Order: sequence, then structure tokens, then C-alpha cells
Amino acid sequence: MKVILLCIILTLCASVIAQDITAPTLIPQSEKEQLALVDSFSQGKQQGHVDYPLEKKVLLTKIALVTANPDVKLEQAQMVYDEAKSFAQKHKEDMEVKAALGSITSFMTIFHLNNYAKMAIYSRKGTRLMDYAVKKAPNHVGVRMQRGVSSAAMPAFLNRAHLAVEDLEFVKKHYPVKQANGFNAFIDFYLATAYSKNNQLDQAKELLLKVQANDIQPWSERAKQKLAEI
Repeated sequence: MKVILLCIILTLCASVIAQDITAPTLIPQSEKEQLALVDSFSQGKQQGHVDYPLEKKVLLTKIALVTANPDVKLEQAQMVYDEAKSFAQKHKEDMEVKAALGSITSFMTIFHLNNYAKMAIYSRKGTRLMDYAVKKAPNHVGVRMQRGVSSAAMPAFLNRAHLAVEDLEFVKKHYPVKQANGFNAFIDFYLATAYSKNNQLDQAKELLLKVQANDIQPWSERAKQKLAEI
């Protein structure tokens, strides 16, 4: 009887935990779709049509466009960074926004590689924002995804790869997308990157081969390049 009761309690607890999982704010996967969303939002904003979920989605899209662009200029990144700071200030309780602000804050370090003091400030601020967001909302898939992707992209010497592995494995477990698509390829690529920096080379290669085989661009080509580096 005690065993049956314990099983019922554990099942109920598992059900409650599952219900606590918060889905991420999904943004368009292709650059073309992302730019189209930003453009249409700008036109709607000029006409006075703005709502919070859409404004948040557009901000996350802008951050993705900046952080994924290897040729982005400081002025472009600074503009989105300032916008993210302002938006996060207005919506302090939204941990997904706070994590996204942490992500682009950490990204800003690439523009100050010759200025260690400034680079360290951006790096510390960014990681603290993301870690705080995860602490406050550990079951938010969007929060974990922001920190996971950002941490995977950081240099290995910053010792964030293990956090990237934890976060992105959490995303895959709690937000499974069954069909092969851009979201899966995106998560798998950064999880493989985290594995490689966390000395889990066999898992990294296996996942990169999967991404490459699915032929979803730009992730398939990036997986091919990453495999050549390992």
C-alpha cells in the first residue's frame, strides 16, 4: 500500500513539474523571415499598432540577427543592445527578456577584444544577467535557450560550456520538436558546439553529423565546418 501511495505521489509531482515548463518565444528561423518580421513591425509601429508579445518577439529577432551576423558593426549591435536594455528595464519580471539582454551584453565583448577592462565588464554583466534569469525561471525553455546558446558560443576558457550543455539538453528534453526543422538544427548545432568545448567529443561529432545530414541551412554547412575543426 505504501509503495502504491508513493508511486501516486511521484506521478503527481512529475505532472506538476511538467506543467511548470514554460515554452519559449519562437522567432522566425531564416534571416529572410526575420528581416520581414522586423520590417512589418516597424510599419505597424508607425501606425500605432503595438502589443507586448509582438514587441518582445521582434526584439528577440533583432538580437538573433545581430548575434548571428559575423559582419555586424558596432553601431548596429549597440543600437539593439540599447533597445534591449530599455525594454528589459520596462519589463523587469520577464526573465526571458533578461536572459536575452544578458546574451547580447555578452556578445558586445567581441567589439572590445583590445580593451580587457571593457570586455570584462560586458562579459560579467552578461553572464550575471543570464545566470540570474535561470535561477529565477529554471523551467523556462526560452531562458535556458538564451543562456545555453550564448554560453556555447563563448570561448572555452570562460568555463561556460558545461552550462551550455545543461541548458540545451534541457531544451531538447522539454521542448521536443519531432520533425527535422530549423529549430532542431539550431539547438543541435549549439549543443554540439558546447559538447566539443566541454571535452565530449564523441557526442559533439555524432550530433554534428546529424545536423549535416539533415541539410538544413545554414546549420548543415556550419556543422560541416565545425566537424573539420574537431
